[in-house]
Amino acid sequence: MNKFQDLLLKWMATKKARVEPTANAIGISPLTLKNWRTGKHKPNSPKRVIACANYLRLSREQTHELLKAAGFEPEEDAFIKDIFLELPRHRVMLLLTQANWSEPHYEDISKGLLDGAKSKYGENNILHIKPPANLEENTNTYFSILGEQCQFGISSSSDASSFEYALEKRLEKEKQLFLLVTRFEQGADAPREQLARIIRSATTNAPHFHVILCGGEKLADLKYQNGAMSLLNHAEVKSCPELSRSEVYILSQRHFGNASFYVLDDTLADNFLDISGGVPKLLTECFKLKQQRPDLPLNSYPDRLSQYQYIYGLFTPLIQEPSNRQKVCQWVQKEELGKAEPYIQDNVLRQLYWKNLLVERKINGEKRLFWRCEAMRKAGNHICCAENNPASPSTNGTSL
Repeated sequence: MNKFQDLLLKWMATKKARVEPTANAIGISPLTLKNWRTGKHKPNSPKRVIACANYLRLSREQTHELLKAAGFEPEEDAFIKDIFLELPRHRVMLLLTQANWSEPHYEDISKGLLDGAKSKYGENNILHIKPPANLEENTNTYFSILGEQCQFGISSSSDASSFEYALEKRLEKEKQLFLLVTRFEQGADAPREQLARIIRSATTNAPHFHVILCGGEKLADLKYQNGAMSLLNHAEVKSCPELSRSEVYILSQRHFGNASFYVLDDTLADNFLDISGGVPKLLTECFKLKQQRPDLPLNSYPDRLSQYQYIYGLFTPLIQEPSNRQKVCQWVQKEELGKAEPYIQDNVLRQLYWKNLLVERKINGEKRLFWRCEAMRKAGNHICCAENNPASPSTNGTSL
C-alpha cells in the first residue's frame, strides 16, 4: 500500500491544491499539513482525512485508500469483508435496510459490494442486476432488461424462461459466478417473485453460484411471509449498518462542501446522530438548522424536526383507518414498543418499521423496538392524537 504522504502529495499535485487553502478547508494549520506531506505525522482522526478527500474531490475508492494509508479502516469495508466471508456457506444473502437504497450511504455500500466481488470472483464472473422501476412493466420486458444487463444476448422479446436458460448456460461455463441485485424492491410484484424463484432454483442446483439481494420490506416478505413455503426462506439475512460518526462528516461535506458555517466535531456529530435517529434526511435538516440558527439549543431540534414534511409523509398513509390511528396514538406515548422479531406480525407496526420510523436496539442481550428518534414520536403524537387535524407543515422542510 502507498504511504499516506505519497498519496497526499500525488493527489494534491493532481488537483493543483495549495497548502494553505487545503489546510483551512480541513480545519488544521498549514504546519500540520506540511508534516503530513513530509511523513513526519499522520492524521489523528478519520474526519480530517475525509475532509481532505472531499476538498480534493476524491472518488469513494480514493477516499478509502487514503483512509487506509492513514491507518483508519472504513467501517463499511469491514462489514463487506464479513459478508464475503460468509456468502459461500449460504449461497444467497439478503441485505436489508429500512432506508432508501438511493441514499448516498447505501449507494456507497452497493459500490463496495461490487468492488469486493471483483477481488473475490474476478471482474468477468460478476453479474449486476438493477430491476426496472416501472410498476406497469410486464414480465417479458422485465426479463429482457435483466438479460441485457447480464449481457446474455437474449432477444428483446425474451421471457423469464429464456433468462433462466441463459443463466443456467452461463453457470455451466463458469467455475464460480456472483450476482448482485440492487434495489430489488423496484418494479411489479409478479416479475420480482419470478426472479426470486429463478435464483432459488439456480443456487440450489449450482453451489458455485452466490447471490446478494439488496432491498427492504418486499425482500423480507419473500424470506418470512409464507414460512417454509417462502421463496427465499433458505437465504441468510444481514442488516445494513446504521450511519456512523464518519458518515456524518461525509454527508456534511456532500451537502455543504467546505463552507465553514459551524465547527462539526465528534460531540456534535454524535448529537446529530441521536437527534436524527441516523436518518439521512433528518440529519441534513440538522445541518441546515445549525447553519441557519447557530444559537438554537440542541434540545430544541426534536420539536423543529417533528414539523418536517418528510415525517408527516411517513405517518399519513398509515393512519387513514381509525383502528390504525388508535394503535399509533397508543404507541407514540412510549419509547419502547416491545420485542423485535425477525418478521413483525402486526401489519401497522411492520409498516412503521419499514418506513424507518422504528429501530432495533439491543437491551440486555435482547433486540427491542424503539422509535428511531424523539422527533418522530412528537410528530406521531401531533398527527395521530390531536383532537383536531393539525395544520400541514411547511413544504420546504423544517419550519424555522
